[in-house]
Amino acid sequence: MSGDHRGGDHGFTLIEVMLTVVLLSVVMGALATAAIVFLRNINETQARLYVANSRSLTSRYLVGDIQSAAVYDPAFTPTPWTGGSDGTVVWPGAPATPAAPSTDPVTATNGVVECDATPRTVLTAYHYDIFPGDDPDVASKDRAVKVEYTVVAPPPGDDCQLVRTKWAVTDTGGTYDWAALEQNAVAHELRVDGTTPMVTTTDQGGGRWQVHVNLQPKSSEGVEYAYDLWAKRRVDTIVP
Repeated sequence: MSGDHRGGDHGFTLIEVMLTVVLLSVVMGALATAAIVFLRNINETQARLYVANSRSLTSRYLVGDIQSAAVYDPAFTPTPWTGGSDGTVVWPGAPATPAAPSTDPVTATNGVVECDATPRTVLTAYHYDIFPGDDPDVASKDRAVKVEYTVVAPPPGDDCQLVRTKWAVTDTGGTYDWAALEQNAVAHELRVDGTTPMVTTTDQGGGRWQVHVNLQPKSSEGVEYAYDLWAKRRVDTIVP
């Protein structure tokens, strides 16, 4: 007896294929959404960590600089210290020597909205420190110190920075003038839009200052971040 023996049909039916495509679309859509949310959270977290690090670094220097700021009492006339064999006057007692002002130990300039290779000063604080004397008979001397915070974009110009420069009265071959002791960037990627000040300072009276810093980290996808710092001067007048 003979029969028609046909092999079984192998594969998927059209309905099975359609169901598979639909299920894969749902699963891939869910995975894509989860990936987008995950990556967005990573960028957000990175930006917040960046801002927290900038805030920590800025406060480390700026708060201390404002707290240390003090004016020099012009009524105080000490015996001048000399620089040794050349007999030059160091500080205080030399009218020609750069000195901290007798008023306003902290000065600020708001409204800086441009950032390029030209440094623009936004805050200056004056104080004094002690350094070893040139004369072996004098253990130490007071010298005027100023700290400047400037907004600048060093080459190639794609990163606007808040840069701190510390200056001190220094012997420059028999004469005394301001000389830079150290310089470092305390905040990067300041927000630059041509309208919003990158750093805003406010004298709140009583020696208390507020400093507002606008940042726009690249990882934040255009989201603006900002932080505020508060600092108060410890003393109003210092007598070297």
